[in-house]
Amino acid sequence: MKKILGLDVGTNSIGSALININEFGKEGSIEWMGSRIIPLDGDSLYKFENGGQVETKAAGRRLLRGSRRLKQRYKLRRSRLIKVFKLLGWISQDFPENFKEQNHDGSFNINNYLSLSETIKQEAYREFGTDKISDDWLIYYLRKKALTERITLQELARIIYMLNQRSCDCRQGSRSPYCCGNR
Repeated sequence: MKKILGLDVGTNSIGSALININEFGKEGSIEWMGSRIIPLDGDSLYKFENGGQVETKAAGRRLLRGSRRLKQRYKLRRSRLIKVFKLLGWISQDFPENFKEQNHDGSFNINNYLSLSETIKQEAYREFGTDKISDDWLIYYLRKKALTERITLQELARIIYMLNQRSCDCRQGSRSPYCCGNR
């Protein structure tokens, strides 16, 4: 029997195995194998020696890459939805798709393009018992109203637009608080 030591030396880890092989090289067995992750800096080494969890450099990059992908998917979902709304005629053709057109303070306000009527606002004020409600709560009132009454196409577009903003990417590993739970 021959003993072969195999090493896989990488920049952040070392893998090794000790293999027994017979003389003819047809059969063999693994006697021992293992791997070690190398801490990257002094702080990581201190954590490792004191029983803490060591995070590799790749973990930070992976987290940032995941965030970039989620943002990219959100923007793609939003622009596709706006194109569909324009094709259906539910919103005007001047509705921005890429949101480079912004207010003077650098933010986008959907009320400039899909504003809610004063009657909807007054109904919501009566429902909630106050005359000061945020736009988010007005949309929730509109969703409730749509269950029992007819609403306009622009109001339906506003509801779907809000749902599109809050939708999750759980199939892609999202940890969004708005996740649908289908992980």
